[in-house]
Amino acid sequence: MPSKRSIILNRTNPNAPAYRYVLWADVPSANQIAYRNPSATSAFENASAAELQAIRDGLVAEQVGEVKVDSGTIATIRALLDAKQAEFQAEVTSCAAWGDYGSYSNSSGVWQVSGGVPMYSA
Repeated sequence: MPSKRSIILNRTNPNAPAYRYVLWADVPSANQIAYRNPSATSAFENASAAELQAIRDGLVAEQVGEVKVDSGTIATIRALLDAKQAEFQAEVTSCAAWGDYGSYSNSSGVWQVSGGVPMYSA
């Protein structure tokens, strides 16, 4: 698990509790190749060299978003971000989208399985 999971970037509305955030999630080893991107950057500008390398190597997936509530405190926002991060982690962990990538049928109608996994593009 990344040392940071939910990161508040900035308040997007000075008159209401609305914040831009980054979520990080562990990528299962079988899907890491799909998340690899040697030129990836993070929306979190203070990411350490090790954290940025983990994103580039496909070990960590990043999601950026904004959370808003009608009223509440920073504790409310933090609780929402914890819940969103848990959902994001579950989504990344359970994703088997690449299992059939590249499978093809030949002239005899027999399906062949591809060993290749595509590069993930956000």
